Amino acid sequence: HLLKAITMDGKLGTVSISHSAIEDYVEKVGIRLKDVKDIKAKVKCKRDGIYVFCKIAISAGSSIPMLADRIGEEVKNAAEAIFGIFGIKEVKIFVDKIITEQAKEDDVQPGRRYY
Repeated sequence: HLLKAITMDGKLGTVSISHSAIEDYVEKVGIRLKDVKDIKAKVKCKRDGIYVFCKIAISAGSSIPMLADRIGEEVKNAAEAIFGIFGIKEVKIFVDKIITEQAKEDDVQPGRRYY
């Protein structure tokens, strides 16, 4: 059974954070990383924790294992620091596109979403 939002108790009442708010923030965190050219995030909240799925486009020559670890760390750190969420169970990375230097010059336009 999936939950629609993450809910926690605050000092003055309940605080709920929607999936889309977390997804938007994960995308902002991910796109700041050097070799990430585009990112689309999905969050699934289950009773046992939070699962984050990131579909990314990266620069050719990037170390995929290192980049995946960095995205996972950044997502986890942001979830803890910004949202107060300590239940990240898994961050899955799906590399959907590798962009070469030539493609960057010809096809990649700043601000264009590839997903």
